[in-house]
Amino acid sequence: MNDEVLIVGGGPSLEGFDFGTLRGRDTIAVNYSIFAAPFATYFVTLDRTFFDKVARRHTEFKKMPAVKVLVNNMGDPIHEDAGEILVRGKKRFDFSDFTMIVRSTRADGIGRSFLDFRHGYNSGYCALQLAVLLGYRRIGLLGIDLGSLGGKVHYHNDYRVNWNCMPLYARYFSSGLRDLKENWPDVEVVSHSPISPLNGMIRFEPFAPALSQPDGAPTPPLDSPDVLSPSSAGLPASARPRSESLVARIFLACRRLLFASK
Repeated sequence: MNDEVLIVGGGPSLEGFDFGTLRGRDTIAVNYSIFAAPFATYFVTLDRTFFDKVARRHTEFKKMPAVKVLVNNMGDPIHEDAGEILVRGKKRFDFSDFTMIVRSTRADGIGRSFLDFRHGYNSGYCALQLAVLLGYRRIGLLGIDLGSLGGKVHYHNDYRVNWNCMPLYARYFSSGLRDLKENWPDVEVVSHSPISPLNGMIRFEPFAPALSQPDGAPTPPLDSPDVLSPSSAGLPASARPRSESLVARIFLACRRLLFASK
């Protein structure tokens, strides 16, 4: 099972970037970057208004094979209905397209289980927390700029965010990285953003594309060979649903924590 993952954000340092160079690698697409990397292994967002912002591309999103994860900040005055519909005042959000909804009540640090998922008030931070819980040991931050470049905070122009939030996001990332350094010594986080304020805390490496693969080469499966559902018994790994990859990752992460506590 692959130990390396790339978190793909939407920062302005990715303007002109060839997202095709990510194909064949484990990737967690954050928010709008899923449309630039539709082959991503995972998708994560903390933004429950995401579908409002990309309404014209909703059908396209539904067809993407990524394991889709919504992080629900339970600190907001909302509640869930059947695990799919979230209500805030009179506004209803249908999240039935998501594979998994994660409830989160804390923002700082890194939680040790999905029951203690930290959100950092930022979808990119949720991707970092997700990567750790899924058992990745080397995590690359690509397009996690946490700042502006040329007056822009995204490589795209499809929606905007208040750039004044960036220092807040950077503070939570710093908190999480300190927690990882102290409590997760086997997890390495590197920055691939030349403008990230996190470069003072973690090593910066220019992004290096993987060796080229034949056209149509499948993304390496994440499934553990010893954690399969009956429905996939006997199937080649490339034919198993990606949702099983998530289940396998969660199972193995919990198993590691269990043995580490003994």
